[in-house]
Amino acid sequence: MSNLTIESRVKNWLWTFNNLNDFEKVFVAETEEGNIVGFSNGGRSRYHEYKHDGELYAIYLLKNYQRLGIGRMLFRSVVESLKENGCTSMMLWVLENNPAVSFYKSLGGRSIGRKTITIGGDRLVELAIGWDSL
Repeated sequence: MSNLTIESRVKNWLWTFNNLNDFEKVFVAETEEGNIVGFSNGGRSRYHEYKHDGELYAIYLLKNYQRLGIGRMLFRSVVESLKENGCTSMMLWVLENNPAVSFYKSLGGRSIGRKTITIGGDRLVELAIGWDSL
């Protein structure tokens, strides 16, 4: 993943913030001092080959803030937003070797698919995790 740069990630997120759909939401976790420590975002599923109508597009939490319940709050914020917009199920994609796989499974997710992707010139396996009912 050596081809990924901060500049390219900033550009991607600026595009995301400027092109949100009505049903797509971004949630931010911050410290009392206003420092951002994590975020999540989700909306309608972009993968019609799966029966899940909602999707958690991204969730990230700085390592020092993991295992404090913040990730669970970010996750639940997306779930509640999806439910408010009429979604009854949800899916997400996560790299197979990402420790978050166990986090998603602890929240009731199950493996529903897999694919090989290329990120920054590296070929990686991504798992689809799904929740049939929110």
